[in-house]
Amino acid sequence: MLVIGFYISIFASAAGGDTLLRIASFIPFFAPMTAPVAFAAGLLTPLEVIFALLILTITTIGVIVLVTPIYKVAILSYEQTKLFKRLKTYFIKSKHE
Repeated sequence: MLVIGFYISIFASAAGGDTLLRIASFIPFFAPMTAPVAFAAGLLTPLEVIFALLILTITTIGVIVLVTPIYKVAILSYEQTKLFKRLKTYFIKSKHE
């Protein structure tokens, strides 16, 4: 994901894709690479950069809160069932702990 953000920040700024760079600055997984470049290029104001990084922080915390319980249950599991069935089982098990 960061590599895609890296390529967007390099090639969008070089090719004149200011709109793409500006939009990508607010997508959580691309923001660490694209927001600083967009700010340096003058496409974002300091308030917009703070807003983009706030979105990134909230998304990161949300993913951690959702994934950590599943990871704790699934870390040593060697089940061979289908992926989504397995994830559903892990999620249910994590709620009971």
